[in-house]
Amino acid sequence: MVPAKSPPPTKSNSRLVHIFIDESGTFAPASQSGAWCVVAAYVVGSRDRVGAEHALNALKVSVGRNPTDEIKRHDVSEREYFRFLEDLCAQGGFLVSVATDAGMNEWAAESQAGQVRVIREAIDSLKGLEDKLETEALATAMEVLSPQLYVEIICRMHLAWLAVNIGVAHYVQTEPQTLWCMNWCFDAKGGAGAAFEKAHGPLMAGLAGEMSRTKPMPFVAGADYSDFGRFIRGGAAALRPTSPRQTRAEVMVNAQRVYRERQAFVDSARSLGVQIADLLVSGVAALLRGKFSDQERAARYLGRLTMRLYATDHSSYLISFGNPSAPAPISDAAKTAIEKMNAVARAVFIQRPR
Repeated sequence: MVPAKSPPPTKSNSRLVHIFIDESGTFAPASQSGAWCVVAAYVVGSRDRVGAEHALNALKVSVGRNPTDEIKRHDVSEREYFRFLEDLCAQGGFLVSVATDAGMNEWAAESQAGQVRVIREAIDSLKGLEDKLETEALATAMEVLSPQLYVEIICRMHLAWLAVNIGVAHYVQTEPQTLWCMNWCFDAKGGAGAAFEKAHGPLMAGLAGEMSRTKPMPFVAGADYSDFGRFIRGGAAALRPTSPRQTRAEVMVNAQRVYRERQAFVDSARSLGVQIADLLVSGVAALLRGKFSDQERAARYLGRLTMRLYATDHSSYLISFGNPSAPAPISDAAKTAIEKMNAVARAVFIQRPR
């Protein structure tokens, strides 16, 4: 396992945004559609983390388990699971998820080759030698991935980008001091997953950094970016207007610091946050696959936990690696689930900037 890096010494460890991530599904090609694979993040500030852990422990006690036991969704009834989601909604954290249908990803290898080509084509436009070398290393690392790992890495990259953009836009308005440190915590794969864990950090940070350059973080006017300033290129001062008429729409961040400063793969049995992420991601996957006996209630509770960047976004971000000229249809169960979640999911912004 990769040990967590120490947080900056000048601030309390209580001033963190925790991002707990887990996945459901293997992301391997499937022979039939509806084979949904999901990665999800439970994002919570230090102030609300204790309440979220209490909600998890209450679920364990309700089914006769000890708080130290690890619990899976199949260990509880739907009624108990929905009560847990309701309790979790009362806390300040939120859910972000990204899903792909492994039965519709027949063009994953072509997508991978195209992504590598695009990254390499961008090298000449970069100014610094360090940026050029990092980008070439990113292209090389991506080139050797299996299509299965490529699909999972791309889904994780989108999830990381969403978690940061939504989390920052939310917390600069509600709890700005929490943004001093971003604490990433992933469920360890173990065994054969060691190679994935080694490649994961550089790839996720590199890809999310590339995405941050093409789709910069939206700026929240009037919000407090002072604690998050250590992640901003030029610091928080770079966001101050230089003239009365200047308007700002974007925030440029140091992606390596945001995504890699503090991260760890941990044994889920020892992390209550990862256990929460596991319960949520398995719920989203089951919902998209139509596995709940009460799909409507499941969509409603998971939707209420979900935070989107814009109200026009889907509650679960869907990625396809199929033929771009013939978009794959979404199953009725998944389509209905997304619509139900959309109806109750929260959003940081009402609409996208023009």
